[in-house]
Amino acid sequence: MFFSFYHTDWCQHHPFPSADTCSDKSDFLKAAETLTGSRDVGAQLFVALLRSAGVESRLVCSLQPLSFTGGGPAMFVYSPATRPSRRQREESDSPAEMMNASNYKFAQPGEFTPNPGPSRRRLGHPGAANYSLPDISTPARFEAQSKDERAQELSAQESNCPIFWAEVMDEAHKKWLPVDPLVTQTVAKPRAFEPSLQDPKNNMVYVVAFEEDGYARDVTRRYTKAFNAKTRRMRVESTPGGERWWRRTMRGFSRGWMGKTVYDEAEDTELAAFEAQEPMPKNIVDFKDHPIYALERHLKKNQVLISGREVGKVATGRDPTNPGQKKLESVYRRRDVKNVKSADAWYRVGRDVKMGEQPVKTVPAKGRPDEDDENDAVDERPGTNLYTEDQTELYEPPPIVNGRVPKNSYGNLDIYVPSMVPKGGTHIKGTFCCLFPLILTFHLLYLFLKKKGSYIYF
Repeated sequence: MFFSFYHTDWCQHHPFPSADTCSDKSDFLKAAETLTGSRDVGAQLFVALLRSAGVESRLVCSLQPLSFTGGGPAMFVYSPATRPSRRQREESDSPAEMMNASNYKFAQPGEFTPNPGPSRRRLGHPGAANYSLPDISTPARFEAQSKDERAQELSAQESNCPIFWAEVMDEAHKKWLPVDPLVTQTVAKPRAFEPSLQDPKNNMVYVVAFEEDGYARDVTRRYTKAFNAKTRRMRVESTPGGERWWRRTMRGFSRGWMGKTVYDEAEDTELAAFEAQEPMPKNIVDFKDHPIYALERHLKKNQVLISGREVGKVATGRDPTNPGQKKLESVYRRRDVKNVKSADAWYRVGRDVKMGEQPVKTVPAKGRPDEDDENDAVDERPGTNLYTEDQTELYEPPPIVNGRVPKNSYGNLDIYVPSMVPKGGTHIKGTFCCLFPLILTFHLLYLFLKKKGSYIYF
């Protein structure tokens, strides 16, 4: 099984001839002396040159992880330069070339003479047994290439946007300016670094800037045009708890709140401005799970729109009543979308519905299941009334009086959260709660034997 996986999957992807070979510091110094290496090594050498000249700079890397969406770009497969293209193979197997008599060569009985014929067998041809087998070696026009042709082919197979580049500090304006002298050949043009979403060789999802002192910062918002609408959906923030995970991950590379410099605070303001200035999406797909805007059609079963104030319109197709006009749909703020639960579901999180509150939504009869239903937090029967958190209050259980613990109609004590512990009682957490009866038994046995004058030896 392992050999099959290695042969069918791993061997399909060949490394680039210009792949980096710098595995340690000596290889990096050798690349600097000989002026050889890929454009990634060139960007790293450029940052080293800037730092040696006393210029405050940092190395920026566009990480290339797998996307969190199912429709991410396919992995780019590099084929060696000696392999003929699909069009060239089709031309060699065309009927005109197959019917060419010069491609065939008669052979004497028992003699095998390879010839540069087409790659397919001439099945059904009169006297096919009298022809020799075709030569399946690579034609001469694909065997050798000049250095310039190979360089053009490699540049065509690489992305038009870089993976590594540099950022230089502009001390007058307290801003980091991107500089790329190799690929884009631009200065202070951050929008020139974002590749196309259909580019399989470069996917800009995480852009991390590494400083000379070892600290790093996430600067993706500076280089992406639609961070909230498109880029965020491919990041870990699109998953439950992903934003907290990424924040804790980058915390190990940050200076902390007390170690922030004036440049860091200015950059935080700049990145927040980039996110605030992002325009409203123009297609319906980008509105799904958008952190700022929402459409009523994308609401889940456990969500409801509280405020009916719209903030814009988006075209959703042609209007059937007016063929010459487009159908528009209202756009709302994401903060106006609230999660709703039933009274029993709120009780399980330690909250109780207020007296006199009317339900904001009723669970409809289940129809065709959607793909979002698997992630819904509500699984109620049809006809169940749902309420928002603003319609609930903290549940206060009856207190313990004269050592009697209050119980429900089933004779049980419901404690789903710490706030549901009755006043006068204590909830013992951890494994000690399970061992408490055993410890109490040994303690009573010890007191009994001590009273009798006996001792226990362990």
